[in-house]
Amino acid sequence: MRKALALLLVAFMVPAAILAADVIKIGVCMPITGPAAAAGEYAKYGLDLAAEQQNAKGGVEVGGKKYLVQLIYEDNEGKPEISVNAFNKLIGQDEVSAIIGPDMSMCLISAGPVAQMYEVPAIGTTTSNPTVTDVGDFIFRACWIDDYQGLVCAKMAK
Repeated sequence: MRKALALLLVAFMVPAAILAADVIKIGVCMPITGPAAAAGEYAKYGLDLAAEQQNAKGGVEVGGKKYLVQLIYEDNEGKPEISVNAFNKLIGQDEVSAIIGPDMSMCLISAGPVAQMYEVPAIGTTTSNPTVTDVGDFIFRACWIDDYQGLVCAKMAK
């Protein structure tokens, strides 16, 4: 009985400790539903695992201070217009410090100006269109551009 009571007390204390901790909010804009939902599902698994592992180490250090990572997901359904709405919500309502995604160039090209306007860094995961980063200096990509991939593929095919 004492063990059960102790576990119950710990269970109630842990969420309070997490809520009391400093948190860095990171938005994630991916297709959770729709034809491209599988890509969003894979990204979610990876991001959740990375956040869990980092938080187990005490979080991330920024300016000499530790912060727990809180991921806030928005479903863009793989559509540019929904990506714009998602960016507006993540920045304006959820007050995220950065955004991961979207994974489609057309979606980041549409939503990127929102992040640029509010100076919130956004990184497209598989956004390969060369114009993605033309939006501004707060917009990034994590993969090679189409021109480079095309050249490599042509050399391999030859």
